[in-house]
Amino acid sequence: MEGSDILSASYENNVVTVFMEQKLASAWYTSDDVGYKHIFKPADDSEIFLLVEKDFVCLDETFEDQSDNYDNPNASC
Repeated sequence: MEGSDILSASYENNVVTVFMEQKLASAWYTSDDVGYKHIFKPADDSEIFLLVEKDFVCLDETFEDQSDNYDNPNASC
């Protein structure tokens, strides 16, 4: 959602889509920031708490594909 520095979302046809300004998303990709949170107020005056966080590689023995996950900052002590 260009022109917005906050998160917003839509729900259509059983699909939730979260929007973030391109400039913010690009900077987030290379930063140490873990995530963003925002209370989004749709047109019906309800409130939806949005939390978007990076997906880190698991430290336990998991068998899922994690090739597109971020390096886990807790991997080295």
